Amino acid sequence: MKKILVITALFCVSLSSNIYAQCTPDPAVVTAGIPGLFPTPTEGIDTGWVGVAYSETLTMVVPQDTSLTLPAPIGTITATINSVTITGVTGLPAGLAEWCSPTNCIYLGNSTGCIEFSGTPTTAGTYTVTVTVVVNVDAPIVGATDAPPQDIIYTLEVMTTGGCTLSSTISSTDETTPGAADGTGTVSISGGTPPFSYLWSDGQTTSTATGLAPGTYTVVVTDGDTCTTTGTVAIQGGVIGISHVSNTVFEVFPVNPNPSNAGAEIRFTTPDYTEVSLTVHNMIGALIISKRIYSESGMNKVILGAGDLKPGVYIVTLSDGKNTSTKRMVVSTN
Repeated sequence: MKKILVITALFCVSLSSNIYAQCTPDPAVVTAGIPGLFPTPTEGIDTGWVGVAYSETLTMVVPQDTSLTLPAPIGTITATINSVTITGVTGLPAGLAEWCSPTNCIYLGNSTGCIEFSGTPTTAGTYTVTVTVVVNVDAPIVGATDAPPQDIIYTLEVMTTGGCTLSSTISSTDETTPGAADGTGTVSISGGTPPFSYLWSDGQTTSTATGLAPGTYTVVVTDGDTCTTTGTVAIQGGVIGISHVSNTVFEVFPVNPNPSNAGAEIRFTTPDYTEVSLTVHNMIGALIISKRIYSESGMNKVILGAGDLKPGVYIVTLSDGKNTSTKRMVVSTN
């Protein structure tokens, strides 16, 4: 079957003048039968590590013929591909070599082959590996001729360690009072290679994020080897402390945290020692929890444990016999 090939962007490959071994074409690429070299520069090649053995095989697929566009009045003609030759490779890092299969780096028309970068890199960095190929075709009128050399460029990253060692731990401070938005999150680094960069989910770019409202925040840390670690922190909403609360009224404060999957706390104040009833109903009105609480004057709290309620939405009601307060509570699955 005829395969169309654009000569000016044909292959991504490399050459070796010193032949050490032979590579093996990727069977999946050969079966697909698409002309070119795979993986392509867009798909990219593997990252290397200083002091760690490296190997990257590129598979070449050469079609039998191609189409050439010649000046008018000739137009488009069909040409037979005699060969594709890898004539040069530059930019490989120290410690790596390249070799071909076939060993002369000449791939005949309607054939497959490969080229391999292999060795142990010795110096970290970002390397631009330039591969030069020449396609020789046999076409009517023009006869056997070489197309202009084509440079195909890969980027090869070589890192300074044999693996990512970066890890992190997260600490936080909660909001002090409702609406203050003064929570903080701090990430501490272990391992990795400097310099480190930080990106919080709210856009902050330092190791400590400040001015955080209640909620969940994620931070991604990237080191000099482009290794990453991700951490998450939950900032709890502020509660009104006893010094801020009048003891002369019965008052119930919002459920905290809400939503929650690990239990929640309900705070309330009473002007005197008194008995307070607590009920929890689901959304269809069924009574789930009923408690009598003997409260003290001032701030009191009741805790609903993680195992008390299944995931869902509930109505929490507290009453001191004269006053009643109702709050909505959400129990999440995770």
